[in-house]
Amino acid sequence: MTGNELKEYIHELTTTNEQTFEDSRVLLFVNIARDDIAKEIVRENEDYFGERSYRNLEKGRREYRFPGDLLSNIKAVEAKIDGENWERLDEIDLNDGYDGNMDEESIQANFSGKKSRFDVYRSALWILSGAPIEDVEEGLVLWHMVYPPKMEEFTDDDMAEWKDKKQRSFPRQFHELIGRRTSILYKSSRPRPIPLTEQEQMFEMDLQKALRSIRGLNLDRSIIASVPKDDGSNY
Repeated sequence: MTGNELKEYIHELTTTNEQTFEDSRVLLFVNIARDDIAKEIVRENEDYFGERSYRNLEKGRREYRFPGDLLSNIKAVEAKIDGENWERLDEIDLNDGYDGNMDEESIQANFSGKKSRFDVYRSALWILSGAPIEDVEEGLVLWHMVYPPKMEEFTDDDMAEWKDKKQRSFPRQFHELIGRRTSILYKSSRPRPIPLTEQEQMFEMDLQKALRSIRGLNLDRSIIASVPKDDGSNY
């Protein structure tokens, strides 16, 4: 389903048109509906919106800044500390698992001969290793979950197809449910709530059927993303 088809479907369900239910308001309700359904998808299969984001390792740099919502949904971190081989980094809490100083000499001394670790502090990921950090192109990768961003306009693009960072794909089996959920939200928000149709009353049951369809899917085909080089000035 395209964005414009979704809008047309919502107008049909709500018996409205672009004058009585203008695009800006439809988008408001659609984005609430998408978020509601995305949360249910993640509960059913937490890796469904999985993504890999790559960054270059930079010589002598242990702190790498990322958007906060990305760091809050980390699944795994890997880095080419030796410049060639991927190493899985375990998370460490600086308050509980490390009592050394954070200067380069102390970090190398404390982690010499040990598995490399990472810590998330504010909007930055810190790499702690016994070896120094060298320049490695795309030498750092974060496996993480990212909710589809909000729709900003209705287009003729298929919502199930990946376009770019601003139009991340949304699974096809939930498109009609987005329209139905939007209609429910609209009807419930009226000063005098509008009775739901029989189809709308079946929403929760049909949502559970759709959720079962994504249970246990092989999600190794992760989406690969890139994060622009950052000097910290944007945070």
